[in-house]
Amino acid sequence: MDVDFFFKLRTDFTRKFYDEAVRPFLQKQKLIEAEEEPYVPPYSEDGEPPFLEEWTEADTSIQIIGRTAISLLSESLKVYFIQWEKLLGIQRSKFFEDEFKKKGYWSGYRRCFAAALAIDWTKCPADLEIIEQIASPKSKPARWKNYPVIDMSSEKLKRTVSQTDLCKRPREKSGRR
Repeated sequence: MDVDFFFKLRTDFTRKFYDEAVRPFLQKQKLIEAEEEPYVPPYSEDGEPPFLEEWTEADTSIQIIGRTAISLLSESLKVYFIQWEKLLGIQRSKFFEDEFKKKGYWSGYRRCFAAALAIDWTKCPADLEIIEQIASPKSKPARWKNYPVIDMSSEKLKRTVSQTDLCKRPREKSGRR
C-alpha cells in the first residue's frame, strides 16, 4: 500500500474542504469591511461598528470550519501512523501502550518509532510542534472549549487555549462511551 499517496489524498481533500467552506464567510467579512452592498452602513451616532453581529458570525463560522479541518487532519495523521505500524510489522509493547493512553497517539508513535526504527526526531525536517497541535486530543470537536483560534491560512497554526481546555474531561460514568 502506498501510505504516503493516501495520506496526501486525505490532506489535499481537507485543504480543499477548508478553502471552499470558508470562502462565503471571508467574502461576507470583506464586504462588511469595504462597506459594500449589502453592507453599506446606515447613519449612526451610537459608536457601535455596523454589521458587527454579521461579521462575528462569519468569523465564528470560519473558526468552526478550521476546527473541523484540524480534526480531519488529526484523524488522517493517526491512520497514516497506524498503516506504517502495520506495514513495518511494529508491535506496540505494554510500555508504549501506556504512552498512547496517557499522552495520545502522537507521543506514542514518536516513542514507538524512535525505539523500533532508531529515529532521531530532533533531526526531522517537519515542524513537530504543528504536528503535535494537530494530533492533540484538544483538536477533537468534543473537546473544543471557548472556540480556540486556529488560522489554517498562516504558516504556523496559532492557538489560544482556555484554561478549561488544559484540563482533562472526566469520563462519563454511564455505560456509554
